Amino acid sequence: MTSDTSEYTVVKRDFKVTLVLEGTTTNSPAVGIDIPEGMVFKPSLTSGKDVQRGQILGTRDLDPGLSAIGSPGSATKQLTVLLQSWRGVVSSPVSGIAQVSKTRVAVTNPGIDAAAELTPLQQLRFRGHHFTGRASVETLFGQRDATCLAIWMNEAATPVPASSASGGPVPQASQGTDTGAAAAPGPGLRCRLGPEVATAAGLHATIRIDSETLPGAVVVPNVYVGYDLDKDTFFVNRRDGSTARKTPITVSSTDGVVRVVTSGITVGDRIAPLGE
Repeated sequence: MTSDTSEYTVVKRDFKVTLVLEGTTTNSPAVGIDIPEGMVFKPSLTSGKDVQRGQILGTRDLDPGLSAIGSPGSATKQLTVLLQSWRGVVSSPVSGIAQVSKTRVAVTNPGIDAAAELTPLQQLRFRGHHFTGRASVETLFGQRDATCLAIWMNEAATPVPASSASGGPVPQASQGTDTGAAAAPGPGLRCRLGPEVATAAGLHATIRIDSETLPGAVVVPNVYVGYDLDKDTFFVNRRDGSTARKTPITVSSTDGVVRVVTSGITVGDRIAPLGE
């Protein structure tokens, strides 16, 4: 993939983001539906209405103020493009009572979630993609792998075990029960388990979420991608013979290691480090 340690040769490959999180099961009064920052929700019904699973709740769309920011090709505009995948009709993942506004959507439906803390970087990855997920949890019949009926980022801080808050070791992406727990510094991921999953709150859970796959994506390691503040553009130093030329690029998704590039460079181009 690279000709030496200081140069990268552009390749094309399938791109997908996967997060594996350790947490616990926890009681939950409702299922949330994410409205990412920069988007608004347009409800098709009034708050407090009974809804059935699969019933349309409304649509997600770009905030008109955000869509007006940045010129075509600018980094600001490119980042708003990532939100396009969130646009469209929103259906209820469960039956219950709809609670809707322009910035928050939830369906009251008591149940059990698999829950895990998200680091700030994991929060960014989550907001940049649509995910599906599964959770491995302890049940009455032993370990079971179950599909998440819904995945969302919980607004409140994810609880952690009180023993951890008192100075004990905290495992990566730890998550405790709702009872006797201290608040962690940030929000967490929730995966609603179906009623057929015979589990209880406070048990260990492993959550795996996967984004959609982008087949044949052109990718470049993030360390080779720069940002020009004055021009509001991303760029790479594309090698042209012995010269490294600053080349504007259009970017898309990232998994924190590599970034998808949609224009500006092609497969086989040689990219010099940003310092050159």
